[in-house]
Order: sequence, then C-alpha cells, then structure tokens
Amino acid sequence: MLPVLGDDHDLNHGDVVVFAPAVLNDRPEPGQEDDWHPVFEYLTLLDPAGFTTYWIDGCCPDDDTWYALRGALQEAGYAVWAYSGDHYRITDPHHEGETLPGIYAALGVPPTSSAKEADALLTELTAHWPHPLAWPALAEAAGADPARHRKIVDDYDL
Repeated sequence: MLPVLGDDHDLNHGDVVVFAPAVLNDRPEPGQEDDWHPVFEYLTLLDPAGFTTYWIDGCCPDDDTWYALRGALQEAGYAVWAYSGDHYRITDPHHEGETLPGIYAALGVPPTSSAKEADALLTELTAHWPHPLAWPALAEAAGADPARHRKIVDDYDL
C-alpha cells in the first residue's frame, strides 16, 4: 500500500502497484538520512483505490494536537502523511524575524467522501488552533472561497 503521493504521481494512497525490488537512489551518509526515502521503479498499477490528494500547509501544532487531527481524519476514512520534517520552519506573521515549526502534509480523500466534506471536516477539526493551516486547492475543489487559504499562505510565507 502506498502513502499519499504528490501531484507529480499518478498513484495514490491505497493503490496496489507492482514495483521493481531494487532501490534506485543511494542511501545518504549516516546522520544525513532525515528526509531520505527509498525510490523504486514503478512497473504497473494493479488496483486503484480512488483517493484524491490535497496538500495541507502551515504551522505544526504540538504533537498531541497533530496526532489528534491525524487520528480523527483516519477514523473518518482519510489518509494523512506528513512530508515535512523537523527542519521545516515557516514565517511567524506576528513576530517579525521569528519562525514557527511547520507541517507540510498530504490529505488523501477517499472515494466515499467529497472535497466539500473534507474541507468542512478540516475546518471543524482545526478551528481552535492558534495558527491556521492552509489548503487552497481543497477549498477550491470544495467550492469554498480559497481567499482565506491564500491569505494564510501569504501571511506565513508558505
């Protein structure tokens, strides 16, 4: 099973694929492996799961809050994969020159849900956060006004 993949892939969460067993990229030196992921040659798609990927970006909350969000989304049938690591920092719009821990994640929306439902659920689950997340493409797909998300992108320099 695949994690949620990026826009540059035709594959997505839950798709069953065949890939070559040889790793295509070299493993970095010890201590420099934080963002390394093995890459395998994709051969064919056997069974598409039908998920659609949307990107979430913004300030990463504390671990408990992030895991609560992930858990609630997974319980509702969504897939969530964080692509950013501890090094990802974003601009703090309230304190010039300071940064905040960031989170860049992919949300896999299952075929049993819609962009509108995903947008509403994310809005509800993150409404109390001190720093908002942005998901402009999802908001647009949901028929919601993406202006709020574009403002977040601008304010936090995402």
